[in-house]
Amino acid sequence: YVADTGNHRITRTDLTNPGNPVTTTYAGIPRTAGYLDGPARQAQFSSPYTLDMAPDGTMYVGDRMNNAIRVISSDDQTVTTLVRGAIIGNETFDPLVLRMDSKDNLIVGDSDNSHIIRVDPRTRQATVVVQNIPAAGTQSWIWLDVDKASAIGPQDDILFVGSRGDSNTAVRRYSADGNRVQELNRGGTELPDAFTYRNGELAGHYPWAVAISRTEARWIGMGFG
Repeated sequence: YVADTGNHRITRTDLTNPGNPVTTTYAGIPRTAGYLDGPARQAQFSSPYTLDMAPDGTMYVGDRMNNAIRVISSDDQTVTTLVRGAIIGNETFDPLVLRMDSKDNLIVGDSDNSHIIRVDPRTRQATVVVQNIPAAGTQSWIWLDVDKASAIGPQDDILFVGSRGDSNTAVRRYSADGNRVQELNRGGTELPDAFTYRNGELAGHYPWAVAISRTEARWIGMGFG
């Protein structure tokens, strides 16, 4: 399953036959931005950036330009809205990335407001876990993953990466409650041409994505630039 951002849809790729994978639209109307709940193939999204799936198959989608988290049921593939708009005070919600923790809460990277937010899908209650995260804000990129299986440390630690155009870069590890933080990347200024690695930039220069293994004690990072 892929959040096909530019085409405003969620795709599903059938890998049953590895030599001939088949990709179809799972939810949304291809190349049609909008906001509409209902049957998956009739619902509308606007630049969905991210998704994750609960153990029962329920899918949660960060529908960024609609400032919403959408839900796709596993039984009848109906799209509904979990939260939308200003869910913390008067701040407009910007769900750039979401992942689930071991308790099936949603951990959301809110880029424009520089927050990491926990959303309980059962009560729809939103709580700020981390405020003023580094390398976030307007014209920035952030990503995160949650250590659900305690592969690289305490369970539900949040591994965060972010980069901003002024070379403010960050790789940090937060505890589930946000009270403990560990710096994993020094960040810094632009690198000269052809110099692709610098000691201390463990996730690459301008960290772009991160994922934690569910079965091994390792994490994977990708740097942009």
